[in-house]
This record gives sequence, structure tokens and C-alpha cells, in this order.
Amino acid sequence: MNSFNKTSPLPKLKVGIVGVGHLGEFHLQKYLLHPAVTVSGIVETRPERAKEIFKKYKIPIFTSVSELIPEIEAASIAVPTSEHFTVATELTSNGIHILVEKPFTKTVEQAEQLLQLSRQEGTLIQVGHIERFNPALTILFEKKIPLAPRFIESHRLSGFTRRSTDISVVSDLLIHDIDLVLTLANSPVISVDAVGISIISVEPDLANARLTFANGCVANLNASRLSIKPMRKMRVFQEDFYISINFLKGISEIYSLEKNPGLKKSLRFPLDEKRSIYYSKLKPQKSDALALEIDTFVQAVINRRPPLVSGEQGLQALKIAAMIEKKIQDNLKNTPSSLSSFS
Repeated sequence: MNSFNKTSPLPKLKVGIVGVGHLGEFHLQKYLLHPAVTVSGIVETRPERAKEIFKKYKIPIFTSVSELIPEIEAASIAVPTSEHFTVATELTSNGIHILVEKPFTKTVEQAEQLLQLSRQEGTLIQVGHIERFNPALTILFEKKIPLAPRFIESHRLSGFTRRSTDISVVSDLLIHDIDLVLTLANSPVISVDAVGISIISVEPDLANARLTFANGCVANLNASRLSIKPMRKMRVFQEDFYISINFLKGISEIYSLEKNPGLKKSLRFPLDEKRSIYYSKLKPQKSDALALEIDTFVQAVINRRPPLVSGEQGLQALKIAAMIEKKIQDNLKNTPSSLSSFS
């Protein structure tokens, strides 16, 4: 399903893609379908991959960002995380608006430098936290479901793909849920605790983090990239409400003690003479989260308005991810090895 805004001002926005690996090719496909965009070029340094992409899409291929810059106004960055800062800096310093895949950068300091540069140049930065566009989440806002979580629990599990092995499971997977709970809790984080372990990669492959917010909300986040079965679920507990969000299936389920006006098909289950539980299963029409993400970026650039996921929000998620990774490393240092425990 194409979720693009059909109104396309002229002339079209000239866009480029830096890095057309697995994810970068998806970006390319969505831009090619967008009515307000012209894809002016691609940067791909691997000759075989460049040849393959050109054969498929007939889009000009460049071997460096500097060659692409004169042809574009905006760009998606889909290179490995370790290259985000270098690529984003070159584009931003030349007045190019950017959509950077998550995580924003490798380090907090790099993200802060980029944001400062962006302000100086007057450019826009959007960070690719795609779950913000998942229909299982967006329908809660559409239905005006009151969100005031007291406890949030998430499980994000995937198989080992050999991609993103230059970063930990925290920056690879858990950062999605970090961004989501920062949005849902809408309060500063006051404490972080975490554990994790490396099994296949040099960086941790499994992680658990517990975040406490200033408003009293607590979030317990779990991530693994060594799971047999994928899972992307979040449960939100609040006064008189329980919400289960299945990001993988695009479904949300709501249990409440009061009927919400926006949920017309709620099932009622009496508890006693005065109280009932109301259940609603929200299964929105299928939508393309990446297409929506890219459309938000395009419309933000064209209309000079803030994107849904700003660089500042990407920085906040990165800061919490860095705190979690530090906690994991500290706990690993303080944990005796299995051999030393027998000495």
C-alpha cells in the first residue's frame, strides 16, 4: 500500500541515497514512487553492487558524496553506523537536508556536533526511527487513546543477520524501544540500569535495560539478535488501562475500565455490579512505515517544518543508549568469570 501524500509541488525535490545495501535499496524504491521527488543520484562504493543497482534502476551512480552533492537538495544516509558522522557532516556542511538511518551516529559527541552544524547551515535532520510510523502505534494517536504510562515492558527479538555487527544490540535493536518509551513516557530519564552479554559478536548481542523517569514511569526493555523467532512487542500499563502493541503484526489491543469514545467496537466484560472491562482490538489497514517515514522527511523539507523524528530526538535516544551500553560494560567488568568463581 502506497502511503504517500499525493499533492506534489513543482519543481520536484532532488534527492540522493548514500549507500544502497539492504536498507538503502528500500529507501531508493520508496523515493522512486514518491510524486514529489526526483532521485538524482546514488553513492555506492562497491563496484559490483553499483553495477547491479544501475542495471535495475538506471539511476546515476557516484563513487563519492562530493560528486553527488551538486545534484541534490536532500539525501538518505544508509551506510554503516560508523560512517554516519562523516557522510552526514559532508552533506550538512554543503546545505543538504538529511534522513539518517538509526542510530543517529556512533557517539553522542558526533550527534551533538552534527546538530550544531545543522543549525549553522539551516538544514533539516530526520533520524530513521521507523517504529514511530508503525500502524500499531499511530492508530493509538488517531483514536485519541489517553497515554499516561506507569510501566512499560518491551521485547524486541530478531535472528542473527550479520548486518550492523559494528554496533551492539542496544544501538542496533533496543534503540527503537528507547525512542518509543521516551516518546510515550514524555519525561526525563533519572536512572538507568542494564545487563547484557556478547555471544557471537564483539559487541553485546543480548541486553536488558531498566529506565526510571522523573514522572514515576518505569520501562523494562529487552533485546536480542540471536532469537529463533522474531518478536517486536510492547506492553503499556497505566491507571485503568492496559495496552498491548504488536509492532510485527501491526496490531494493538486495549483493555480498560472505561469505554473510550473513539473505540466503537469495544467488547464489554462485567467485573461486578458497577465495573466492566472493555476490550478493543485495533487492526488498522496495512501501511508502509518506510514510505510514511520518507514522506514525512520529504514534506518537512518542502514545507520547511520539523520532522516527526528530529535530530534532537535522535540525540536523546542515543544518549540513553550510551548510558545503557556503559552500564552493561560496567556490570561485565564487575562480574567474576565462571572459572574465577571456582578458585
